[in-house]
Amino acid sequence: MRRAFSKLFATTMLLTALGWAIGHTKDQLWLGIWFLLFIFLGIPLVLLCIRDLLLSFFANRSESFKAWAIVHVCAVFAFLLGLLLASGARSTGHPKADLHQWLVVILPGLVYLAPVFLALHGNRVFLSTLLRPFLRKSNDET
Repeated sequence: MRRAFSKLFATTMLLTALGWAIGHTKDQLWLGIWFLLFIFLGIPLVLLCIRDLLLSFFANRSESFKAWAIVHVCAVFAFLLGLLLASGARSTGHPKADLHQWLVVILPGLVYLAPVFLALHGNRVFLSTLLRPFLRKSNDET
């Protein structure tokens, strides 16, 4: 668990450094590079560190519990991203800012529908992992 906390701390320091670089850069090229690193390196690393931290807390739990935990972490991230985009649209005075408010609901909904979409395209492993406790109870009753 200590290793997971140290990874999360190091990733938080990386995000802080990238945020500082974004705030203090005047050159457009470097500003674009810092934003790309923040979005495509920093945020995924934070999600992976949170996943590792949760898995270290729930090491003795079943695979379906761990899969649900990952889905919930991604849904919280999607909610925060939708909130950020909606507030950005509202603060800039976008003419369709009211429609952007629905992103707070739509993005987490897409995260929760992702296992169903995977199952429809032939990959039923993740969906069966999520549904294992429910299917086991129905099989035990018969």
